[in-house]
Amino acid sequence: MRQKPCGNKAVDLIMTIILLSALTIPLFTWLLQDDKPFSSQEKRPLQKPPVWASTQSITQFTKGFDTYFADHFGFREWLIHRYQREISKRFNSSSLAAVIKGDQGWLFFTGDRLLEDARARLQLPQKQERQFWTIFREKTHWLRDKKIAYFLMIAANKQSIYPEHLPPVYQSGIGKMSRLDHLFQLQAGNMPPNFVDTRSVLRNKKKVVRLYDKSDTHWNFLGALYSYQFLMQSVEQVFPKIHFNTSFSFQKNWHYEPGGDLALMLGKRLETPEQRPVIDSGRFASHRIPLPGPIANILTLPELKPSYTINQLGHLRVLVLHDSFFELIKPFSSETFREALYLRLYSSGQTKLFFNKSLFSQLVDAYQPDLVIEEIVERSLPGYLQANGYFLPL
Repeated sequence: MRQKPCGNKAVDLIMTIILLSALTIPLFTWLLQDDKPFSSQEKRPLQKPPVWASTQSITQFTKGFDTYFADHFGFREWLIHRYQREISKRFNSSSLAAVIKGDQGWLFFTGDRLLEDARARLQLPQKQERQFWTIFREKTHWLRDKKIAYFLMIAANKQSIYPEHLPPVYQSGIGKMSRLDHLFQLQAGNMPPNFVDTRSVLRNKKKVVRLYDKSDTHWNFLGALYSYQFLMQSVEQVFPKIHFNTSFSFQKNWHYEPGGDLALMLGKRLETPEQRPVIDSGRFASHRIPLPGPIANILTLPELKPSYTINQLGHLRVLVLHDSFFELIKPFSSETFREALYLRLYSSGQTKLFFNKSLFSQLVDAYQPDLVIEEIVERSLPGYLQANGYFLPL
């Protein structure tokens, strides 16, 4: 008896089309889309394309391209989001080791060895600790010679302010010497007045109100405001004749909004609403304008995300080099200063390499700020060395 071949050619055709689409659509999407330098789902920099001139063999180039394509193929972020969402929904867990669930709905980021730091199991190598203070002093003096004040602000890790909400298994060692505490030891109790550690003020204020989002790595507007006011206390010591208005009001009720970056990593941003304080900005006088031509010609890297605000009621001209934590401070600082130029120096390795001493000097000469504020989150202390290594003596 002869076996009849499958007669349903339509089914075969549909399956073939689905298979070819699954293989080709991510490829063509990758060809058409702009490469993103950072993954919002994984909170890490993405691989750059390999450069043929810098590779030593075809094998090395193909391995580099394979790693690059794995980070950039079409719909990658969406697929990761859907995967995390289903894992969280079906099994009430996360496949990401970078996010852990604490009590009362608190989520914590664990990348950059944050848990080791919170449990006093991490310390910068002594050479890097010495380099940190060398860079800090050299940068302070270099700007002072140009009659520019310099302030370095350390934004506190979420774990440093709310360690009590971490799972019990991670509680041992909490409250002992962190990486930042070890760094302070080299100063023998003589902390420079232009070094601003926000942990003390936030630990005090948290007794009254919540300062960080439960579903995000960042502080909320209240945490940002208290940190900014603490910073400005140091600024006022340098400019005693100027009255800086750092008092801002908030709406009576907090608003519910979609969850933050940690909820996004779990694929549950909409299912994890976050209650946040809202600024009363009805009387704000500052506004954003395009960069002046000479400055725009210097800041040619889009990843720096430069923004420029003016406020006729403010005082002084400030240059702010920052990471994502300063985003919620911008409304306050823009209302304080007459002119404010913001640069995301700590956006990626590319921005830190681009912003060298020559460019910094050109920018300072073109913009002529009265002060420079540099902000970096506590967990990224090594990034300060990478971004400012040109201040180390040869």
